[in-house]
Amino acid sequence: MGNIYKSFNDLIEKNKHVFKFLNRGSGGGLAKAVWDSRDAEIKQLKTNINELKIGQDRLLEDNQSLPEIKDKLKMLESDEEISINIIEGLKEKTFVLEDELGHLEHEKNVIKNELHDKETTITKLKINLSDALSKTKELTTDLKKSQSSEINIIKLMRQKEKGVKETLKDYEGKVRSVLRDKDRITNALTKEIREITSVFKIETVKVQDLREKNSRLKLDLRKNRQFVENLKEEIQKIRANTKKYQILNHKMESELYRLNGDLEGLSSTRQR
Repeated sequence: MGNIYKSFNDLIEKNKHVFKFLNRGSGGGLAKAVWDSRDAEIKQLKTNINELKIGQDRLLEDNQSLPEIKDKLKMLESDEEISINIIEGLKEKTFVLEDELGHLEHEKNVIKNELHDKETTITKLKINLSDALSKTKELTTDLKKSQSSEINIIKLMRQKEKGVKETLKDYEGKVRSVLRDKDRITNALTKEIREITSVFKIETVKVQDLREKNSRLKLDLRKNRQFVENLKEEIQKIRANTKKYQILNHKMESELYRLNGDLEGLSSTRQR
């Protein structure tokens, strides 16, 4: 390994024979100029070495944080998948409830139509009853001479009237009860569908947030990977420059060693 000189004076001190020879001409000034020109390169080399150390520290930190980022990304993807499954289940339940609600609406309409038909029938029966009462009155007038027959006919018509009224009242009560039950079920289903729709909207917003977080994490991961790649390239460049300066320094050391040897040989020759 070559010598490392602390200063230009250190270089002169350790290579006295060379500079004694160079000082006879203009070689000493040239050597000083060469040494001074290396200061900027040495300063830049130190800067590059410091940047390399900082880059290595940042690379180590990034490598340590990458597993945590990947774990968070996996958790977000898992949460997104769970929310999507929940939404799909809610969608299916909503479709089923909507079908059931449609079926109930259809039944309600059918019952309403039947009720309308029954009301029409009731109206007709009332008309018929009114006609029957009118006829009863006519018969009563016509049969005044036969009081017993009149009483029997009136009783019979009143019994029929009472029976018809009771039948109509019972039927109307049953129809209204069925309609109340249908309305209650329809309202309950409508409320449940509203609640499911609200949950569906909330879960949709959660999925959107998870996707945005997922996208941001993926973007950060890509940026970190690009930074690592750029840092590796910079490290390669710095290593290449460092190797170049090491080669130049080695060549200078070899040349100084050769000059020292030549000067020592010249000194020995002169002494003889």
